[in-house]
Amino acid sequence: MSPRAFVFIWQMKTQLLNAHIVYRLVMLKFNGNIGHYQSYSSLKKRLNDMSTFSTFLYEFAENWNQMETNQQVLENPELHQVTPVPKRNRIGCFNNNENGKRMRLSEGNHFLVQRAEVQRCLFCRANTTCKCKTCTVPLCRFPFGRNRKSCWIKFHNDKKI
Repeated sequence: MSPRAFVFIWQMKTQLLNAHIVYRLVMLKFNGNIGHYQSYSSLKKRLNDMSTFSTFLYEFAENWNQMETNQQVLENPELHQVTPVPKRNRIGCFNNNENGKRMRLSEGNHFLVQRAEVQRCLFCRANTTCKCKTCTVPLCRFPFGRNRKSCWIKFHNDKKI
């Protein structure tokens, strides 16, 4: 095995192990149990009881195709009742319309989609290939210039845009 291949495999294994640790912490957070532990040792014991790394790898490999094609979208029935986003005055739609505002600020169901076509960002008007799958709005993924937050973060976190 070449040194480059060895480093690549080692890096992949490290990233998967880190993903496993984060997955267990997120599952504790979603279950609402993360605040109940008084010491690190009790938290560590609970994390070790949750799932093994080999089980995580098996589930990861089993669901690889679904994750790769982005088919694991969290379904929210409220978002499917929303009227379509207009082509003009989109900022007004997401600020003043209650359904648009709820869709924009909802958590957990916004996915970044890379497109081949270039469109103008809703905020800064720069060319971008990124788009929110739920909101169907082109947004910059990285902060530019003096901006400390990207247009993506501003759009989905700020109460008023």
